[in-house]
Amino acid sequence: MKLSTKIILPIILISALLILLNGCTGTVPTDESPGFTPGTITGIIAAPCCSTSADAVSESQGVSPEYWCLYCQDNWLLQDGIEVVLTYGEDEVATTTTNSKGEFTFTNVDPGKNYVIAAYCPDFADNRPLVKDVALKLIEGGSFDTKITDLVSTSLGLVVDFLVLYTDWGPEDISLDAVIADKPTFSNFPKFKALIYEVRRVVENCEVNLLTDDDVLYATCRAAEEISGLDIGCDTGFAPGPGPGPTPGPTPGECDGNVAPDITEPSEGESIPANEGVEFTYEVKANDDPTQTLTFTLDEYSIGLGMVIGVNSGVITWTSPICDCLNGQLEAELRNAKSDRIFITPTCSYPVTVTVEDSCDLTDTVTFDVEVTCKLCVDRLEVEVDPNPMVLCVDNSGSFTLDAIYDDASVKSLLGNDNVVYSYTVDGIVTVDNTGTITALACGETTIEISYTDSVCGGAPQTASIDVEVKGALVGLNVTPVEPLVLCVDNSDSFTLDAIYSCGVGHMSGLVSLLGNDNVVYSYTVDGIVTVDNTGTIIALACGTTTIDIEYTDSVCGGAPQTASIDVEVLSNNTNLDHIDLTGWYNTTCCCRIKETKTFNPVLATQTWNINHDSDSVNFEAVSVDPGSKISYRYRSETCSCCSCDWSDWSDWSAQSVGTLNSSCIFTDHKQEVQIEIKVEAPCGNTTIYLVKLI
Repeated sequence: MKLSTKIILPIILISALLILLNGCTGTVPTDESPGFTPGTITGIIAAPCCSTSADAVSESQGVSPEYWCLYCQDNWLLQDGIEVVLTYGEDEVATTTTNSKGEFTFTNVDPGKNYVIAAYCPDFADNRPLVKDVALKLIEGGSFDTKITDLVSTSLGLVVDFLVLYTDWGPEDISLDAVIADKPTFSNFPKFKALIYEVRRVVENCEVNLLTDDDVLYATCRAAEEISGLDIGCDTGFAPGPGPGPTPGPTPGECDGNVAPDITEPSEGESIPANEGVEFTYEVKANDDPTQTLTFTLDEYSIGLGMVIGVNSGVITWTSPICDCLNGQLEAELRNAKSDRIFITPTCSYPVTVTVEDSCDLTDTVTFDVEVTCKLCVDRLEVEVDPNPMVLCVDNSGSFTLDAIYDDASVKSLLGNDNVVYSYTVDGIVTVDNTGTITALACGETTIEISYTDSVCGGAPQTASIDVEVKGALVGLNVTPVEPLVLCVDNSDSFTLDAIYSCGVGHMSGLVSLLGNDNVVYSYTVDGIVTVDNTGTIIALACGTTTIDIEYTDSVCGGAPQTASIDVEVLSNNTNLDHIDLTGWYNTTCCCRIKETKTFNPVLATQTWNINHDSDSVNFEAVSVDPGSKISYRYRSETCSCCSCDWSDWSDWSAQSVGTLNSSCIFTDHKQEVQIEIKVEAPCGNTTIYLVKLI
C-alpha cells in the first residue's frame, strides 16, 4: 500500500519520541505493533448487467431516496458472490466476495482517506469494473459503511482513481466533501454531474467498458479538474495515457491542406423542441475533409443546465429539461386565454453552443435553441351544462363542455381525450361519449361521474359530475276518479292527474304527477258550477252538472297535447220553501166550494192562519226553492169539550214528493186547532221542518 507523507511523517515522529522517552515509560512498540488499531469497511454492491444479480434493492437494505441511485433509469439488483477489491491509491489492499444480500466486509484496514472499492462481474473477461464506491475516511479502530453502490459512488471512485493515476496527488490529498454536500442537483459541480450521465450510459448499457469509453474518460478528467482545482490538461479530445498529461498532438504533415469541419445539423438559430422533465437527446452532425477524429464540446451555460455531449458522437443528452423562465410573464396572456377558452402552452428557450474540433485544431461552432415545453398540471375540472341538471327526452341528446383548469390558470378542453373516465350512479339511463354528447336511453335520473388523471403530472384524479333526468314521450293522461263526481254546494273533493310517458323500446312506461304543474289547462263545459286548482282540488259553487276538460302539452319533449276529463254533478243543501198555498173548503170532500185561501211567501219556520169556521177542510201546496228537495208532511188536531181540550196523535209522514207537495184534505171541522208539519230534505242531507197552525 502506498502511503503519502501526510501519514508517514507523523508515524516517524511518534516513533522517535517514544525512543527518547524510553527511560521514563519503560515501553517501546515492537515491529509487529504499528501504533494504531485497524478498522473495518463495509457496504453493499448493487448493479445492473451481471448474472450474479439477486433481488432488487428495496427499503429493507436501508435505501434513502436522498442518497441512493438519484439518476438511475434501470433496475439495480443486489450482487450475490461477486468479487470486490479494495485499493488505496495504486495499491491493492484486499479482496473479498459478497454474500447473497450483496454485502461485503473488509477488516484490519489501516486508517486513511478515499479507499476505492471496485466490484468485478465474472461475465466480463476484460477485467472492467462493474461499479465503484469510496470509503471517504476510516479512523483508527473505526468502521466506515459505504452504503449501496450507485452512479454517484461509481463516479466518485473514477475521480479518485484518476487523480491518483494522472496527477501527483495521493488519496490523502483528495477532498470529496464539497461535491457530496452538493447532492442531489450538483449545481456547483456541473462537470461532475455530466460524468454521472456518462457513467449511467455505460453502466446501464451492459456492453461498454468504463475504462475504455472515450466520453467517460473525458468526462472523468473534467470532473477531476473541477473537484481538485488542478489544471490537468483536459483539452478537447483528451485521452489518458500511461501518465499525467494530454494525448500528443497531430503528426507532422497531417494538417497540410486540411479544412475545418462543418456542422450540418442543426442550422444556426434553429429551434429544437424538448419537454420539461422528459429526457432530451439530439445528435449534432458534422462533416470533415479529410476525415479526422472529431471532438464535440458544449458551452459552460449548457453544461450548467445539466446537458452533456458525447465527445466523439456529438449526441447531446439533457436528462431532465427545466422550465425556469415563466415567473408570471404569461399571467395576462393566460387570463385572456381562459376567457376565450384557448389553451396556452408556455415554453422556455435555452441557447446552446456546440463546438466541433478536428485533429488539427480547426473548429466550427453553431448556436441553436432548445425550446422546452413547460409541464403544466391540472388543478381542477370545470363542467358546464345548460340547463343544470340536464333534462332530456328518450332517444334525444344533449351536450356539455369539460375543461381542465391548470395550475397557471390556463384552460384546456378535455373533450375527445381518451384518458377521461365516465361512469354512472344508475346505469342504463344515459350514455356519454368523449365528444361531449349525452344520449338518453330510458326514463329515470342518474349522475354522470367524470374522472381525469393528469398524464403529465399524475397525482390524485380530478373529478366533476353532471345530474341528468330523462323523460319519456307523453302518450296520455291518467285521471281519477273515473266515474262522475257528485258534490254538494260549498263542498270540495280531490282528484289525481298523471302524465303517461313512453320510456323507449324495452322499458316500462312511467307515470309523472301533473298536480302543481302550471302548464296544465283546465276548462268547463258549463261555467260557474265548479272551480278547480292545480293542486287537485274541485270546489262546488252552484247546483248543476259540468265537465272539467284537462289539456297538457309536455314543455320538454313536446308532441301533441294530451287530454282527459272529469264529470261533476253539484247538489244543493238548500231546504228553503219558496211558498205555501192553503185552500179552505166548505165541504168535507175538498172539492165543492172554496171558502177562502192563504199564501205564505216568504215561508217562516212557524206560520199561523186563522181560518173561517165555515171551512170544514183544508189542503195545501208547498214548493221548495231547490227543485231537487224532497217534501213530506204530517198533521194533528186539538179537540175541546166543555171541560177540556185534547191533542190527537201525529199522523204518519206522507209519501215524499220532489220539489212540489200537494196535500190531501185535512179536516178542520169541530177542531180547536190543527197543526201541520212540512219536512224539506235537501239532496245533500240538510233537513228543515216548517210548522203551519190553523186556528
